[in-house]
Amino acid sequence: MNINHLRYFLEVCRQENITKASEIIHISQPSLTSAIKYLENELGFRLLDRNRNRICLTKEGRLFRNMLETFMASFDNFYNEALELGQNRKTTLTVGMPAILGSFFFERLIPKFEEANPGIHLTIHETPTLIGLKMIKENLLDLFIGIIEKEDPSYDCKLIFETNLVFWASREHPLASEKVIKGSDLRNQPFIMVPQGSYHFKVISRQYENIPLNVVMHSNQLPTIRYMLKNLAVTILYEQVFENDDAFCKIPLSEPLPAKIGVFWKKNTYLTDAMRAFVRFIKSIQL
Repeated sequence: MNINHLRYFLEVCRQENITKASEIIHISQPSLTSAIKYLENELGFRLLDRNRNRICLTKEGRLFRNMLETFMASFDNFYNEALELGQNRKTTLTVGMPAILGSFFFERLIPKFEEANPGIHLTIHETPTLIGLKMIKENLLDLFIGIIEKEDPSYDCKLIFETNLVFWASREHPLASEKVIKGSDLRNQPFIMVPQGSYHFKVISRQYENIPLNVVMHSNQLPTIRYMLKNLAVTILYEQVFENDDAFCKIPLSEPLPAKIGVFWKKNTYLTDAMRAFVRFIKSIQL
């Protein structure tokens, strides 16, 4: 049984679409279809029902997928342990992180981690917390740095540090002299909101659900946010984001929005030497 065919099948299950799955795993649609048919012939039963552009798992396909997810988690652990037998190989560690969080993490993280761990190469993916956790579950990331909101049986995590979301504005803004920002202060202010799928979007929307925020832009790109703040828009971000930029002021919120930042990995996953080295390093960073 071809291990790649098994991985292809799981990706088709995730996407529920052959075309989307083929784009993600970078093989042609006919090749992917052929691989699934080969797997079905080998097993002796159909895995998928094809209905126009959408596919559905058969009863046997659902049972097989559940068995396969358990097997692939065990196989990935075995594979990682086996690779560590080679002491001189270069290990690639795939880490996800929200763009806003990365704005003040990157300079502390890269290249300092690789300098301290020359046998490990970091590949960073910018992705919102909610999407990043999904990628961990689907084995698309080794580790993810994001918000610890609540316990989840799908992940293990370690706390890195605690921070707060605060109000940010230009020092020329009329609210710049305030000691604390109340919800009513935000009414009618041109507001920069982070995109959906992020922890920030969820907690800010929830906290100010009774105040119609005047959202003029959704962005997680700091140059864009910085430009908009200089033009008298406002936002709510981590208190560290613009701390070295004298053009902006941060003001605490009357109803605090604390945030716990942690490093996540999939539950019951074998932590390789590279993963353990990264967790130790990330916990040692001074913010």
